[in-house]
Amino acid sequence: MSAQLKLTDIFSADDKCEFHGAAALPLPSSFNPGSIYVRVHIRIHTPSYRIVSNSHPQFPDDESNDAFYEQMGALLSAERMIVDGTYARTFGEVPERLHIHPDDLNGVVSLDRLARIVEAIKAGKSSASSLRWIDIYAICEELDDDEKLNRLTYYREELAEALLHFAYTGKRKTYRDITGHGLLYEYGALRTGFPGLQFVEHYSTGMGGCPVSRQFEKDLIDDLINQGLLHERFKDGRQWHRASLKTELNQIRKGDRTSLWSAAMRVATPKKNPWE
Repeated sequence: MSAQLKLTDIFSADDKCEFHGAAALPLPSSFNPGSIYVRVHIRIHTPSYRIVSNSHPQFPDDESNDAFYEQMGALLSAERMIVDGTYARTFGEVPERLHIHPDDLNGVVSLDRLARIVEAIKAGKSSASSLRWIDIYAICEELDDDEKLNRLTYYREELAEALLHFAYTGKRKTYRDITGHGLLYEYGALRTGFPGLQFVEHYSTGMGGCPVSRQFEKDLIDDLINQGLLHERFKDGRQWHRASLKTELNQIRKGDRTSLWSAAMRVATPKKNPWE
């Protein structure tokens, strides 16, 4: 069963739960789902927050403000989250964190905890607010290194093409920094078309925090350079790259051309960049 089906199964039919971006894409069947976390906005309605003005909302008094944060804080504390001001969080290898606001609770939480929080709001555990709907923007997973590598390898050619697009300048003397931000960032793949590459540990350890992903990216760049599809130079203590031009690609012997050569040729052939 896909991660998306598991998510929809936890909510009753009368709930409105919308999936966006990579969260709306099912996992390929060859992937083994891990423990699921979601990047979510739990939309809530807090009437007292909009008594004064709907366009410029605010609580009318300190009592209303305190009541909302005390009640929502108690609800999240009951779900074993530590509330600190306008944030609720957990600790451990996969920290979860929700920002508390009268219009929504947003952040990354486990699937199980999300279900319990939603049910608590629906049950009126915070009388100041009611549930509106749920927006899920990313499905993140806690995976072992073998599964991470399996997924990266599955998308190897597509990721190579994305890297080459980042590096393509159309000029021999113009290079770009393709490693500063990296192909992979906070939630996994830089683009949203790679379901299954959103590892939750990227959220906890920061940008580029997954050693498996970083090593995969380095090995892929080295392979592209060795095949003559990517060029690098060092200047001002930094590493720069550019993708090969069409004329350079045509000089590579046919017997040495791989599927990555085909990806490089697609990049070098003028057309709209599909990664934009």
